[in-house]
Amino acid sequence: MPKLRKTQGGKQEKKVIHPYSRKAAQLAREVHKQEKKEKLKTDKALRLSIIGEKLQWFQSHLDPDKIEYTKKEAGELIENYMCRFNAELEQIELQNSIKGRQGRQHGSRETVIKQTIERERQLYEGYGIEIPDIMNRKHLKFFRFMRDFMYVRGILDLQIKHPDEETVPTCLPDWELNETNLKAGGLK
Repeated sequence: MPKLRKTQGGKQEKKVIHPYSRKAAQLAREVHKQEKKEKLKTDKALRLSIIGEKLQWFQSHLDPDKIEYTKKEAGELIENYMCRFNAELEQIELQNSIKGRQGRQHGSRETVIKQTIERERQLYEGYGIEIPDIMNRKHLKFFRFMRDFMYVRGILDLQIKHPDEETVPTCLPDWELNETNLKAGGLK
């Protein structure tokens, strides 16, 4: 009986794996695990980029002469933040109003902008919207000179509600949680 020819370069031929074997199940688990890791990685990157854009907007719209902001001024800044898409919406409406055009141009972008504005408005009037702590001098100074938004968690966020509601910090460092702040019912 003749011998089988050896493969070139010392490589062995790849064996076919039965689809119902343990090895196939192991490979499927590994692939699923890698896909899950990649999905989590992209979701986290997207979330951080959205937060980074928000922080960058607030940083660029801060008044350089102010040492700290009041609650009313922070509310006005949030209102300006929610109106950031007005110019783009006007441009889209202008393009759609031109006669002789069929359908709506940029309809999907317009829908995304309106949904974003509505979601932020509900957040602001309901639970509250998170902004950097601009009411505290130390945190405002740190935020002004911050260039890398990779350290987003280093910034103390405030939860600002509609002007009728009060300001509630979303997280407090342990050194600020003491009896005087808790007894006074607020932050100093």
